[in-house]
Amino acid sequence: FMSITAEQMGVIIREQRKNRGLTQQDLAQAAGVSVQAVSKWEIGQSLPDVTLLPDIADCLDLSLEALSQQPLQIRERPAAPAPAPAKPPRRQPDETLSEEAKAVLTQFGETPLYTDDLVRATGLGPNRVFTALTELEICGFIKMIEGKRYTLAEYKE
Repeated sequence: FMSITAEQMGVIIREQRKNRGLTQQDLAQAAGVSVQAVSKWEIGQSLPDVTLLPDIADCLDLSLEALSQQPLQIRERPAAPAPAPAKPPRRQPDETLSEEAKAVLTQFGETPLYTDDLVRATGLGPNRVFTALTELEICGFIKMIEGKRYTLAEYKE
């Protein structure tokens, strides 16, 4: 997100908002900010706070990467198989995990899952699922095996 200017992000936000038929008010409500804040982003007067980016990206149906890069790439949603029935993880999550990471972790069984499966199963937006997956991977609960597929990590206890 460091390499994008306020003007570049403003163009992305404005064009994608208009492409989706949203008003500045719609985006402001989704991000929990004022219409004036959205206006400042769109004219390149300021950048949104980094904590708002997942909500903005979800509202505009963009990945966080697409929101922060030129040229713009719209997130694709390939068809994915239905998730396997959830089984309890081999290691119990502790209080240091976010609630979203715990919700994502409960979806894992023996079968690898795609990111889109987790979005559907948890009801969380794609960016929140990605953040939870990153957290779980850093903490050693899961690992990426190929593309957007994740599986439980092997533990040595």
